[in-house]
Amino acid sequence: MKRVLFTTIIALCFISTAKPEDEFFTRPIVVSTPNPGEFKTHKNLVYLDTAEGRTLADIFLPTGSDKKQAAVIFVHGGPIPKNLPAAKDWQFFQSYGYLVASAGLAGVVFNHRFNSLNDLQTANGDIRAAVEFVRANSEKYSIDKDRICLWFFSGAGSFVAPFLSERPKWLKCMAIYYAILGPEVWENTGEKVPDAQRVGLDPFPLLESKSDWDPAFFIAEAGKDNAALNAGLQQFAQTALINGWKLEYWNHPTGPHGFDLEKDDQRSREIILRTINFLQVQLDPNGENE
Repeated sequence: MKRVLFTTIIALCFISTAKPEDEFFTRPIVVSTPNPGEFKTHKNLVYLDTAEGRTLADIFLPTGSDKKQAAVIFVHGGPIPKNLPAAKDWQFFQSYGYLVASAGLAGVVFNHRFNSLNDLQTANGDIRAAVEFVRANSEKYSIDKDRICLWFFSGAGSFVAPFLSERPKWLKCMAIYYAILGPEVWENTGEKVPDAQRVGLDPFPLLESKSDWDPAFFIAEAGKDNAALNAGLQQFAQTALINGWKLEYWNHPTGPHGFDLEKDDQRSREIILRTINFLQVQLDPNGENE
């Protein structure tokens, strides 16, 4: 029963089984966000055409400035069943887009095709395409293509490794919230990852060598989450720190998976707002990362 409940939480990307689904999709994060009318938005941008249809993205931009903005690209988790509303349209991700725009950054939310553990490689390709779309259209949308942070949630931790492998100079930081960091962690939680889907998705060996590429990591752990999932986050942090990576680690002791939606308390808000501050520092063109 515990495994079934955990799989349900992961599959629905922290949908609480205690609440109606229609309520879930309209619920924002626990930090108050400004009125969406205060920002410039570009909705339903087609970043990839596939045989299954078009995959879409939204971009949120602060107003009142003509300069290019650093971007935060939100990567939703999964697997998400195909019959659910598109993740980018959930109020959860929309409210995160508003929040980073209010902090003077561009926010990007998008859909990718992570519908089952047989789709890891497909979703990885979609994520790469979304990032390249943002960078290729940076002039059009007033984005600084060389100052980007990726923010991974839940099952999206599966897609951290390819960026660690490539080490792109434009990637200044990563935020990682209650994430499943690769095939080994999936299997430690009781899920079977097909061999063909495992390729290139193990992040842990990639932390053991560090060149002049020096992004920072922000990790948030939900204390009440699956123990194997949290062990993966802790292993990642320990390996990173031993090898000289910059890392900030926060724990919500009483937080469930998806605490930024499910636990409206001071600690949840503190972690979210600290993450926003982290993003502003790491993406500051006049800061130490210049």
